Amino acid sequence: MTPRRVPSAKRLPVFAIACLALAACSEKMDQPAPQASAPVAESAPKVRPAGAQFAASQENAESLAAVLTGGVCSVENVVTVPENQSSTGEKPNSYDGTRDKSYRMVGFAVNKDAGTVPAKVDIVLSGIRNYQLSVDTGRPRQDVADYFKTPAFDKAGYLVDVAFSDVEPGDYAIYFVDGSGGTKAACATNQSITIR
Repeated sequence: MTPRRVPSAKRLPVFAIACLALAACSEKMDQPAPQASAPVAESAPKVRPAGAQFAASQENAESLAAVLTGGVCSVENVVTVPENQSSTGEKPNSYDGTRDKSYRMVGFAVNKDAGTVPAKVDIVLSGIRNYQLSVDTGRPRQDVADYFKTPAFDKAGYLVDVAFSDVEPGDYAIYFVDGSGGTKAACATNQSITIR
């Protein structure tokens, strides 16, 4: 039996289809494999600066004025952490702070009328809104004891790392409030801080 020859006209379409299929495969092999679309990057959560955060306070200028006493208190410096750069403001007795940095507040607080140092005081920022933060005293301050000639003031110092993340931008007067002994007493520092 002799093999049957396929007429050339019939072989041409089969040959053409095979060539086209091979060409299409080789084109696909030259192209990189399709990549799965990259997931849309979500913005990373903002990292809150380290330090104790000021929280909303019920104190206001009127309530503070009603309990002002002969206490003496001071914010002697506000410095950035960890750079240790003083954040003094443009006006005398003022400081500047931002909501995205950590700061160290240093100073002292005494109740001059009673001749005592409160163990704990609230630093109150009074402005558009009011904020407070409790801090412990007890750091050595012989200079304060010597100045006031009151040996009991030798532990009147405080040092606290803070952050202003929750404080609305604006200008704030700085007060200290002592709630120990059952009677609230406030001390005006005559200092201010601007939060940006």
